[in-house]
Amino acid sequence: QTREGFFIGAGFGWGSLGVSDGDGRESAASGYLKLGGTLNDQVLLGAESNAWAKSEDGVTMTVGGLYGIIQFYPSSTSGFFLKGGAGFSSTSITFWGLTVEEPGFGLIGGLGYDQRLGTNFSLSPYANYVRNGYDGGSTNVMQLGVGVTWH
Repeated sequence: QTREGFFIGAGFGWGSLGVSDGDGRESAASGYLKLGGTLNDQVLLGAESNAWAKSEDGVTMTVGGLYGIIQFYPSSTSGFFLKGGAGFSSTSITFWGLTVEEPGFGLIGGLGYDQRLGTNFSLSPYANYVRNGYDGGSTNVMQLGVGVTWH
């Protein structure tokens, strides 16, 4: 699988949110948008915007971030990859027209597989773990989904 030049990808799926001072987990839609360039046949460098959001009973909670990422393919002939990164994050809650936002620092790790469907197009199932810290707490999101990637 040749990897060279620019890449862009987007994914959508299920996310499970945990909050450091909360009980249980909340499930909702989550996804990502990423872009970057190829360092070599096994390493991609880029940026990823990642988000989880849920609205219920007039309350909306959003957890997201913008991360610098490294995507590593252990074999240059396989589509399997590992991903890691760090960056800025935000956790916000909106209710009764008021938004409370907590900025912070986030880490992302994941794995997936680019299944080529053409010369430059892949269907990419993925699993991610995202941890965001803010003043006084943290959130974590486990994601499962399917993305598309143009290489």
